[in-house]
Amino acid sequence: MGYGAANGVWTAGLIAALALPACGEQPSKVAGAPSTPPSESYRLESGEAEGFLWYCVGGERVRMSRACRGDRCGNWLIARGPCGHPMPDEPPPVARRPMIGAGWW
Repeated sequence: MGYGAANGVWTAGLIAALALPACGEQPSKVAGAPSTPPSESYRLESGEAEGFLWYCVGGERVRMSRACRGDRCGNWLIARGPCGHPMPDEPPPVARRPMIGAGWW
């Protein structure tokens, strides 16, 4: 038998299944995470952290972030503050770069 579309689907599924554990927990499933997609997704220019930012959701500014080292990242942490103002420990916009391929999944 030759390799058909079914084999390609199986291979893609296997690769996705193997890649998921390295990515960590699904951000939209983290307890306390907003249910709507974020206003911004970012990775720090230094590569040491990545995150999602909601400018104002449910009357709050919300940031989900996690520390990263190489291709490994830690658990998501959630911080909340008032809408309209950056939080004191929020990375400045100049240090944030859009996450390529990041989605709210």
